[in-house]
Amino acid sequence: MTDRQNHYLISRIIVWVTLWLMFLLFGVKVLTGWEMKSLSLLAESLHALIVCFSLLFSWLAVISSDRPTGREIYGHGKRETFFVFLLAIIVAFGSTGVLWLCVRQLMAIARQTDLPFPVRVTIPLLELLGFLVATTLGLGIFNRVQSRTRRYPMLRFNANQIFKETGLTALVIASLGGVWWGEPLFDVLMAMMLAILALDSFWQLIRWHWPLLIEQIAIAPEVLEQLVKEVEGVAHCDNIRSRGLVGRFFYVDMHLILESTEQTLAPKVARQIEQAIRDRYGPVQITLAIENEKGIR
Repeated sequence: MTDRQNHYLISRIIVWVTLWLMFLLFGVKVLTGWEMKSLSLLAESLHALIVCFSLLFSWLAVISSDRPTGREIYGHGKRETFFVFLLAIIVAFGSTGVLWLCVRQLMAIARQTDLPFPVRVTIPLLELLGFLVATTLGLGIFNRVQSRTRRYPMLRFNANQIFKETGLTALVIASLGGVWWGEPLFDVLMAMMLAILALDSFWQLIRWHWPLLIEQIAIAPEVLEQLVKEVEGVAHCDNIRSRGLVGRFFYVDMHLILESTEQTLAPKVARQIEQAIRDRYGPVQITLAIENEKGIR
């Protein structure tokens, strides 16, 4: 296994493990928020869910077998489309529901009547939230370190998302501390802020992943053709397709004709082409169909 393949495999494992850990933490937050009747924790769970979908999109980007082959180099996949619409529905419905409950809570507080969603804060649940903060912080640090080692920008983006999630959870704990001291208004105000911020987080997620989901040529074919022809041994290249975002991650698919029929030339040329594109444009995954004048190699 080459060093590039090793880095690629490790990046897949990192995203996969982080994805399932974040889904587990999301489930714990939802159950804890419902047990405590905390609107702020339920609203913060939306942010945890957004992080989970961000990791899911990253995982699909690095494991999808149809993209490197070029069959879907142009156009987004059906899975990504489904998940985008699913997340949009959940975030919209969740934010609206939380804001509606917040309004009811505020009206009850103003009238000094029983709260329709009474918050029950206990020390064990606060300790559990503290453990969740420590866990997500550890995940964020791990992804940040790996992003520098593996040089995959998506790991860095996910690390930033996890750090943001950690900070929001810490704010929720602070607001629940105010409820512990007898002021339920803290939980309501925090929930309203987080529900609104969830919409912004969703938009930031889509903005970052969108270039990998939609039909977008990363590099003009003629530019890649000129770069590839500078590699010694290449006689001709055509059917060049690229997709993604330069500097972040993109895919390239092309057909090559070599000048020589030497058996060892094809792997060498493939490595040189990939290195040339990577040096100029950043992280890339390449699929090459190589042949010479006598047929496919």
